[in-house]
Formats: sequence, structure tokens, C-alpha cells
Amino acid sequence: MLLNVTSDIYYTGPLKIGNEATTRNFLMDSGSDVLWVTSTICATCTGTSKYNPATGGAVAVSPATTHNVTYIDGTNVQGTWYTANVGVSSVSATSMKILVATSSNLSSSRPYEGICGLSAKNITHTVATPLPTVLYN
Repeated sequence: MLLNVTSDIYYTGPLKIGNEATTRNFLMDSGSDVLWVTSTICATCTGTSKYNPATGGAVAVSPATTHNVTYIDGTNVQGTWYTANVGVSSVSATSMKILVATSSNLSSSRPYEGICGLSAKNITHTVATPLPTVLYN
């Protein structure tokens, strides 16, 4: 199943990041355009499953570029841009820019490991192209 509705509050869905064999659960956010994931380089990220960009097939964007996102619910993430393949069901996007978290206050009680922005517009003025635009093209 691509999307799960959790308590009628939000939608989550599985994505594959890089060359990992497993999928990770992401919040699907129609009001943002950034795809970010909790990571092993994030000292403040909670939870047990964190993406490791060193072994997960991600390549750091050069020159190193950081970005900060704050959501209306107070969730905040700061991270560094990487490129990696991103898989959604049987479709994949190659060398997509993803924000690998270096700091986040995402609660470990949340049933997801990052947020996937679904907005087709580049509303946060980032260097990344949103996932729906990448998959559409």
C-alpha cells in the first residue's frame, strides 16, 4: 500500500532512499517541497532507524549546502543536501536532492522517519526539485 491514513490526521508512505534494501516510512506533506530523512549524522534525531548517507548510496552536494525547514506544528529540521536515488513503489527518481538531517526535533513517537514534500512548486526556494515534479518528468 502506498499510503496509510493514521488517525485521520496525516498520510504516510514508504520510500526507498539510496541503495538501501529496506523502505522507510515518510510523512507525505502537500504543503512543502523538501524531502528529508533522519540520519546517523544527526545527534538530535531520535528513533532507531536512521539513514546513513555514507553507506546508503548518497553523494554530498558540492559545495556543501545546508538548509533549515520549520513546519507549522513546530517540527524543525536542519540538514545538508545530498543526491540519492529515491524509490516510490515501482517508480524511482535518480540523483534526487534530499536533505539529510543534521539536527531535528522530530519526536520518536511519530511513525515516520522524515517528511516528503509533495508540493510541485519550489515554495521554500531550495536547490531541490520536489519529488512529484521529478517523477512526472
